[in-house]
Amino acid sequence: MSKHRIRFSLILTLILITLTACGKASSQNKNDYQVAVSSASKPLSYTENGKLTGYEVDVLKAVEKELGNVKFNFNAVSQTAELVGLDSKKV
Repeated sequence: MSKHRIRFSLILTLILITLTACGKASSQNKNDYQVAVSSASKPLSYTENGKLTGYEVDVLKAVEKELGNVKFNFNAVSQTAELVGLDSKKV
């Protein structure tokens, strides 16, 4: 596997773990999920014109639109802070 594919797999796994640990999903009311993404991991996630964008952000926005009962709040953090946030259960 290439380094990029391994990195992508690791980041995607961290996102899925984060979403799983965020709380219960309910179809009756909108659930807010805190998602930590690196703002310097182009093309996965990066800041452009002051706004987070990239593959991770686009995929989760599509999931949000499809499900309709969830809201993802994106937090741009460094890669080290992503791990700290997971450990502290803040993201």
